[in-house]
Amino acid sequence: MIGIVCPVGPVDRWGYQRNLAECVGSFCEFADLVVLVQSHEEAAGLGELAGRYGNLSVLANEQTWFHDGRYRAERVAFNRNLGADALRQVGCSSILHLDCNWYIPESSRAELRKACGEAQGVRWLFRGCQVGKWLFSPGMRLPNLHGPGARMALDDDSAISPDGATVRRESGFWPERGGQMVVDTELEVTWGELEERMNFVRCYADLAVDRSPVFDRRFWQAFYRRKYASRKRSGFELGKVGQAIAARHEAKFVSETIAGELKWNIT
Repeated sequence: MIGIVCPVGPVDRWGYQRNLAECVGSFCEFADLVVLVQSHEEAAGLGELAGRYGNLSVLANEQTWFHDGRYRAERVAFNRNLGADALRQVGCSSILHLDCNWYIPESSRAELRKACGEAQGVRWLFRGCQVGKWLFSPGMRLPNLHGPGARMALDDDSAISPDGATVRRESGFWPERGGQMVVDTELEVTWGELEERMNFVRCYADLAVDRSPVFDRRFWQAFYRRKYASRKRSGFELGKVGQAIAARHEAKFVSETIAGELKWNIT
């Protein structure tokens, strides 16, 4: 069986409220079992979502929460491993670690299901992205597909294989993997939503030594412009999930700012 673990924070803000149902719905359509592990005690709305799918459950208790309200990568990694353990106990032999603003497009499901069936130890998960109505080929591969014995590392950016080796995410270009990619919707948010979320995670400064933990729009606008300027459009069409997300696109989104700088028409 295939299981998916997805850590979730507040589901009513930071842009998560917009596309969470579609993203999680794609997980439930793909996997045998899905576990959402909740890190925010005050978060609401997951009960209704869980009620829509018979293969979706939620882990939320004092063991999973950020007790002092501060983000810690090791807590997210702990929550991922907690969810993976729960799935393995009920028979899942392959585990996907996904995020709540990603989705699994219909065009990826056959090949990704095959990759899950062949998973031993740590295997690469390829991540593309959606900007407005445009779909981009994978520009990142992550050690987020696990067979028996694999674990997420404490930085939540790496994985530990059964033999104890550390496998770290890699940037690059893998158009040949577009038929098994998951899709990130990170820019389909307002600048205010992005600022609030990035300040909470301290702009991931723990993973980038020279980065300020305080959000600076000029820095992040330049960062995303450089990042997306090198991306290549996928030859795959948006499926129903991608179309639903594209239909919610707004001119005030970060994606629209970046698209304007790159002279893209993404609407």
